[in-house]
Amino acid sequence: MAKQKQHTRRQHILHQKDQDLKQLIARIAAGLGVLILLILGYGLLAEYLIKPNQAVATIGESKITVDAYQNRVRYERLILHSQIIQYENYLMQVDASDPTMQSMTQQLLSQQAQLEQQLTPALAPLFGGNVLDQMIEEQLLHQEAAQQGLTVSAEELDLQIEMMMGYDREATQEITNTEELTGTAKPMTAEEYRENYAAFVTNFLEASKLSEESFRQMLAADILKSQIIEGLAKDIATEAEQVKISYLNTKTADEAEVLWVRLSAGDTDMDTLTEELNSNENHEDGGGALPWYPLRYVEQSLGAEVALVAFDTPVGEIAPPVQGANESYYIIYVEGHEEHPLSETLLQHEQLENYEKWLTAELAAQVEKLDWQKVTPDQP
Repeated sequence: MAKQKQHTRRQHILHQKDQDLKQLIARIAAGLGVLILLILGYGLLAEYLIKPNQAVATIGESKITVDAYQNRVRYERLILHSQIIQYENYLMQVDASDPTMQSMTQQLLSQQAQLEQQLTPALAPLFGGNVLDQMIEEQLLHQEAAQQGLTVSAEELDLQIEMMMGYDREATQEITNTEELTGTAKPMTAEEYRENYAAFVTNFLEASKLSEESFRQMLAADILKSQIIEGLAKDIATEAEQVKISYLNTKTADEAEVLWVRLSAGDTDMDTLTEELNSNENHEDGGGALPWYPLRYVEQSLGAEVALVAFDTPVGEIAPPVQGANESYYIIYVEGHEEHPLSETLLQHEQLENYEKWLTAELAAQVEKLDWQKVTPDQP
């Protein structure tokens, strides 16, 4: 009887150990299951929540997220795709068998090939980098606009979109209020514009996942840019010491000396020599003129030594030959030298140059690009 009790006790102990082991295994399996679920959950969380909100660039306190960057890249790629299709449509309308159209055909094919090359996977980082640079500039423009108190109204944005879509509400209204002209292209109607814009939203914004708000912010930055350029340029001088000159240029000092002697002797004049040189088959020689230019613009055009001579020579006189840009020799005739207003072209150049200096400084002070290449889309 004692042996039977001892055997029963041993069985009970073994049974208990077996149960404990099973419970331990079950707990371990449950723990592993939870761990796997956590890992999978984190992977999904990282892929769909954390990763899209990570930054590809920071601009001061703000950032450009992976999600925003990828959406914009896809949008820009779709826009480029549409341009390629336009070229294909142009080519379908060109009669390739017509010899007079061969040059146009080749030009269209070349331009189409250049656009297609930009969309190749190998150039995806370059394409994405350009898009990111544009997004960064837009962020800086919005920041500067806020500091200057500049805003863009909803009406301005609507007009910008209409212009982009080829819709002119004023032209449409004029046709509506008057007899329709025959033989002229009809302007887009309001209904056609709404249909076209709806198609744009579907085919470009929704397809790329770029929100309409982001699209409008992009357009707002473009409007703000011109305002900011003007605001930054308020201290730019609108007048400067300038000269107005005409010149002859040759590749050798001896040729320049011959021309100088002929002018000094009164045998000819600048206009006659300019026409003579420009009609010569030797395209390295010639003549021309510069409009009213400050010193540094003459330097950029003809060289520093020529610019100094131009500003040192009295009005109405012809300076001896001097070597300038491209190792050419120049003979300068000074038509005018005075404090003169900057031309519209020069003023715009000064404003853009000033803006580029501002942008370069802001990029250096505020912007940090992160690991954007790995998340750059190469589709569509």
